Amino acid sequence: MPNPVDASTLLNDAAARQLANTTKTPPQWVGTTPRWLVQLLPWTPVEAGVYRVNRVIDNKFAVQCSPELGSQLPTAFVDYEPKPREYLLNTVSTTVQISTRISDLYRSPLDQVKEQLRIAVERLKEKQEDELINNGSYGLINNVHDTMRVKPRNARPTPDDIDELLARVWPPRRRNAGDLSQELVGEDGQVRPSGSIMRHSCSCSHFLFLRVADNIGQRTVSGLGPSRTPARKHSVPSYTPSP
Repeated sequence: MPNPVDASTLLNDAAARQLANTTKTPPQWVGTTPRWLVQLLPWTPVEAGVYRVNRVIDNKFAVQCSPELGSQLPTAFVDYEPKPREYLLNTVSTTVQISTRISDLYRSPLDQVKEQLRIAVERLKEKQEDELINNGSYGLINNVHDTMRVKPRNARPTPDDIDELLARVWPPRRRNAGDLSQELVGEDGQVRPSGSIMRHSCSCSHFLFLRVADNIGQRTVSGLGPSRTPARKHSVPSYTPSP
C-alpha cells in the first residue's frame, strides 16, 4: 500500500493559477436589446436636417372618367397646408472620459479605449430606439392614429386585445353567399367561415406583442405596420404621424 503524500509538499490549485492565463470576455452591457425597430422602419435621407410633412388641405375636387369628345372638363386645384409640420433632426450624444495612463498600462489583451467606446455606442443606439417609440413629439406611441388604438379590457393588454388590434390591421375576409369553397370544418365538426382563420392564427403572436407592450410600459396597445427597408445614414423615419 503506497504511503500517503503530504499535501503541504505539493503545488496547490490556487498557487498554480497565478501563472495561468485567464480567458476574459469583453465587457457586456446588460441593457442591450435586439433593436429590431430601427431596422424595420423605412428611412428617408434628410439633407438639411429638417423633415417637413406637406399635407393636402382638401382633395374634394371634381374629376371625370372617359369624358365625351367636346364635353366640358371639370376644373380643380390642390391646396396645401399653409403651416406643415416639421421635424428637426435630433442627435444623441455623450462623453467618454478615460485616463491615458490607464489606457497605456492596461491595454492588453483588450483595448480599454475601444471597449469604453463600444459600450457607449451601444447605449446611444438604445436611446435612439427609445426616442423613436416614446418621444412626445415624433414617437410612434404618441402618433398612432385613433382608429388603430385599442383600450385593454384590464390594466394590461391581454391576448383578446391583441386579436382585436390585429383584426383592425388585417380585417377578416367576408364570405360571399353560396361560396362553399371558403368554408372549413373545425375540430368539433361545425362548419366555420374562412374569416375565423384569422382569429385563430393571431393567437401565435400574443406573447410577442405582450412582451413589446410590457417593455414600452404603455396601457394602450398601438398597431404599427413595419417595413423591411434598411436604414440609411442621416435619415429619419418616413412615416406620417397624425397631427
